[in-house]
Amino acid sequence: VVAALDELPSRTRQVMHLVTIEQLSHDDAAAVLAISVEALKASLSLARRTMRERLKPIYDEVRGARTE
Repeated sequence: VVAALDELPSRTRQVMHLVTIEQLSHDDAAAVLAISVEALKASLSLARRTMRERLKPIYDEVRGARTE
């Protein structure tokens, strides 16, 4: 998970960290980064989609090992 996070672009990684790890509201995270809430939501959506795509093979592998 950490490697997948590290591969995200800097701004996208910051958004993901502030909202997911620090649990800031969208308004507060946008203020910290000096961007609009809409821009933050777009970056967060991209970050979540990218993380899902990068972690899916690992999830599928673990899930497959549990059913065998």
